[in-house]
Amino acid sequence: MNKLPILFLLSFLLMIGLGSAQVQTLGGVNGFAPGTEINLTQTCTNCTYVNITYIVLGSGGLQNISTQMGKDGTFYNYTLSSEFTDYIGEYIVNWVADPDGDQTAGNYNFFVRRNATLLTTAESFLYIALAIFSLIAVMFFSYNALTIPYIDERNEVGTLTRLISPKYLKILSTWIAYGTFIWFLGIITGISNNFLSLGFARTAVTNLYVFLSIIGYGLTFFILVLLFIEVWKDMFIPIIKRFFKAYGKRKRKQ
Repeated sequence: MNKLPILFLLSFLLMIGLGSAQVQTLGGVNGFAPGTEINLTQTCTNCTYVNITYIVLGSGGLQNISTQMGKDGTFYNYTLSSEFTDYIGEYIVNWVADPDGDQTAGNYNFFVRRNATLLTTAESFLYIALAIFSLIAVMFFSYNALTIPYIDERNEVGTLTRLISPKYLKILSTWIAYGTFIWFLGIITGISNNFLSLGFARTAVTNLYVFLSIIGYGLTFFILVLLFIEVWKDMFIPIIKRFFKAYGKRKRKQ
């Protein structure tokens, strides 16, 4: 019985993949990258003109074009400026033409997708598996970062009793937890950028990913400085002290 939800999910995703593969649209299912010029093309063997009237943009707004498409025999083309293709989503091109002298209107669509890619079913499962794995890693290293005490374990002469002090595990766990969380956000960003209905989530997650990635440089620098200070204090200073102590004993014997 526990396998039924998983089988249902697999079947549902497979049906989505098969259904989307049958859709014919300008640019294919992968669409175009945002912020690029797009050639809107049509073919008509018995038209004297084909005009683009208006376009429903990916943002949901309307852009009035009202421009006749360039003609080369039976091939018609209009180049849509990159300033109109910044939004991720579905665009609907409305046109009017005169086949055999009769005015006819119609429309077709195209998609603008992040990096001009659409996840396949197999890639979707891989992304989901990586997201789950990275989330588990985030929780594991975050737990260590929060619970491991920041203390030294030393003996009576002041040397560390362990090769790796708990505080080093705490520092490294904090660093790894942050890094895996950035990785998790990167995966979620990649997933959300392939679903047109996740506009708000896509924007929020992407902005958070960029913001935390920038902060990550500062955190990395801080962690490296902190590790250097701790290693210097725990390893090099005792070595220097022992050296001068041994040197002093040797001088006194002389």
